[in-house]
Amino acid sequence: MTLLQGAFSHYAFAARLPHDLGRAGSLRDLQNRVRGPVVACYSRYDSALGVMYPLASRLANDSESLAGVGAGLLGTDDPRWGAIGHDGVRAVPGAVRLGLAEALRQGCRARGA
Repeated sequence: MTLLQGAFSHYAFAARLPHDLGRAGSLRDLQNRVRGPVVACYSRYDSALGVMYPLASRLANDSESLAGVGAGLLGTDDPRWGAIGHDGVRAVPGAVRLGLAEALRQGCRARGA
């Protein structure tokens, strides 16, 4: 399954959120229901997901705390607010990061394959 510039939390698949260890990502462990690899394409140059997604998440009060307001560009460098399409999967042990050239050269395999 390929996620192209996903506009949802980079912690979506996490068993525990780094900033709230009592909570899990909204898609926790669902990657295990997919036969084959789950690939998340992302780009740090995606300004909609790098700036607008964190800002919209903040405005929707998508986290319990607003610590870090004013840090960086409109406070968007707080890692709680990141999008998977901007900086990839976060807080999932065993998740492999490959650059495009490397992925094209060696392919992507499911964990344990």
